[in-house]
Amino acid sequence: MQSIGPFVVRDGDWKLCLCPGSGSHLEHGNTPRRDDAWRKSLRKFGKVPTWKDLARAPFVQLFNLADDPHEDRNLAAQESKRVDQMVALLRQQVSSGRSTPGPGINPERSRMNINQRLPDFVRKLLK
Repeated sequence: MQSIGPFVVRDGDWKLCLCPGSGSHLEHGNTPRRDDAWRKSLRKFGKVPTWKDLARAPFVQLFNLADDPHEDRNLAAQESKRVDQMVALLRQQVSSGRSTPGPGINPERSRMNINQRLPDFVRKLLK
C-alpha cells in the first residue's frame, strides 16, 4: 500500500498499520490525531518502549478487512503472531524495494527504518 505517513502492509484480507490512530498529523478530520494516539498508546504500554516494541500492540493496528471493512476493531493485541508475520513481510518488501515478483530494486533500502515517521517526542524516548 502506498502511504505518505506511517507504513502500512496488506496480506490478503489483513491490513497492518505501523501506528496507533489514523497516523495523520494533518487537520483533515482524522481522529485521534497522530500525537494524541501516540500519547495514549505510550500510557497504555506503561514503560519506555524499545524500537522492537513499536512493532507490537498498542503501537500498531491490525484489521481483518473482510470482517471489518471500516477498520473499527484493532486485533493487534489478540493476533500478535500475525502482526509479527506481517512486520516480517513488510521488512522483506522494503529491503527488496518491491512487493511484486522480480529482482530487487534498491539494496540500500535494507537499512530503512520502518518506523521512520514517528513524532519527535516518541523518537526521543526510545532506547
